[in-house]
Amino acid sequence: MNGAARKTLAAMVLCSGAVALPGYAQVTSQPLGNGEGGAGSIVTLEADAAPVSPYWLTIDRSAEDGSIVFGGYAPNESLLEALAVDIEGADTSSVEVARGASAQYNAAVEFGRQAVSRLSEGRFSLRGNMVSIKGVAASETDAAAIEELSGLLPPGLILILNEIEIAEPSADIAETRSPVAPVVVEQAFAFTASKTDGVWRFGGDVPTAQMRSFLAVRAGDGGESDVEVREGAPEGFVADIVLALDTLDMMSGGQAEFVDGDWSISGIASSSETVSAIEASLADKGWELELSQSSPSTEPAAAPDPVSDTDDAGGAEETALEGDINSDTTAESSAEAADVTSEESAENADAEPSEQMPSTDPEYAFIAEKGEDQGVELSGMVPAEQTRAYLRVVGNTETDTLAVAEGAPEGFILAAVAGVRALNALASGTLRFEDGAWALTGRAADEAARNAALAELPEANDWTVTIELPSAAEICRDELAVFSERNAILFSSGSARIAGSEGALDELVGFLSHCPELPIYVEGHTDSDGSAATNLALSVARAEAVVAALVERGVSSARLYAVGYGESAPIASNDTAAGKQRNRRIVVELEPREP
Repeated sequence: MNGAARKTLAAMVLCSGAVALPGYAQVTSQPLGNGEGGAGSIVTLEADAAPVSPYWLTIDRSAEDGSIVFGGYAPNESLLEALAVDIEGADTSSVEVARGASAQYNAAVEFGRQAVSRLSEGRFSLRGNMVSIKGVAASETDAAAIEELSGLLPPGLILILNEIEIAEPSADIAETRSPVAPVVVEQAFAFTASKTDGVWRFGGDVPTAQMRSFLAVRAGDGGESDVEVREGAPEGFVADIVLALDTLDMMSGGQAEFVDGDWSISGIASSSETVSAIEASLADKGWELELSQSSPSTEPAAAPDPVSDTDDAGGAEETALEGDINSDTTAESSAEAADVTSEESAENADAEPSEQMPSTDPEYAFIAEKGEDQGVELSGMVPAEQTRAYLRVVGNTETDTLAVAEGAPEGFILAAVAGVRALNALASGTLRFEDGAWALTGRAADEAARNAALAELPEANDWTVTIELPSAAEICRDELAVFSERNAILFSSGSARIAGSEGALDELVGFLSHCPELPIYVEGHTDSDGSAATNLALSVARAEAVVAALVERGVSSARLYAVGYGESAPIASNDTAAGKQRNRRIVVELEPREP
């Protein structure tokens, strides 16, 4: 350890070179291992593994037998079961079910699944919205497929590393690789959904058993669901099914089809406004639409709502999203409605009120919240059921907590949709409509994400917008966490000699330059093979070797601490080769591990 570090620890010396630090069971300054380690290394004999945060997932393919191991977190047991079924022999025992998955989690998992399917060995890592891929492709074709796949990264995800080598596939690996769903889209993949008199019918193909169960529940006792689980679905197919069903929900009857790689929707809507709402919600999808409006009722309406016949073209986009919403009107039509009441009737307190548009409710409120690595949660009021359905698609979230209520101000829906889209671009934040004013506050992952959020907002000066960027320490912490999860620094078997990791070390130096004033703790960990004492010594020696390599690359020795944990803090089972591989690792942190 460096001289400055020795000075820091000198006041804590107890006896015989041993020192005690808060949060550590035992620390020794005695050189251990093969003699390459220096004095002053921090060594922990007993330390509970710190909880992993934020939300993360890894997919590893072993070079030894081609097995696939998942680690990290998943939002539910259904997804774990689907992964185990879709990838034969996949080990998901190291995945914990926990809340906190981001809106992009499912898309990221599918992206990682497809990428790993092209590797003979390697890792996919997801942390928050940052993803990385590193490994060896089975062939040049596989490497090209991964490169093409990286260019189609789902929206909201950031690819921070795509490091793929090419090697000739061995016969042994080819025989033992677990089958993974191919990336190629099969033309035969098809799906249909129809709604007639409120009865749902589904047919064709779906990519997962979970989606099949979802459709069976949606069909209910009176409907019919005859779908098969098959491989070959195009990217984003599950999200497209949900969008198609939400669109049919806005119609009195209709059909959605996926045939020959294209989506089409046909049917009957209750009004021209609903037709416009559907067209607006699907404008960027390129789907074929054939929509008609149901014939108006010949029965006289008991209390017809007044509608302005003089709305200008500028309100067309607003109307398109609002559907059958009478609470969102132009200022001109509201004024005309107000003129219907005479001065005499206004002065007469006992006179019946005249029929007019619902007035704006000053208590109208709407809230959208997004936590770190979590999806959007909505609450408050919306003016129509169509609005709730549309926000479900835009926010990729449940909308049962939204109440349909009159009294929304003019322009409410366009503002709500824009605000939720902006919130999706942030790492965390809150969108509020209260006391007649809109406000967006939150944190962006970087400047690009901040600009993306601002681009979604309407050009209006009555919004309060506060978007913070992460501090240098936060950026550094996230980068180091992703780097550590990749397990990029390798050693010769049984020794502390770094092997073939020059690129990873250079990359690490770049990350450390983002927080040059902060201390850095380099942790060494091992699997359980061998004695605890031997593993402890080896972990210290490897941590010190990394510290020495960083100093050689210009990192100040005064900020570096080598920490050894031996086998005491595993992140996977030591009963399998893949689990042991994950446990043999170097972790780089800004703070010492909690006891």
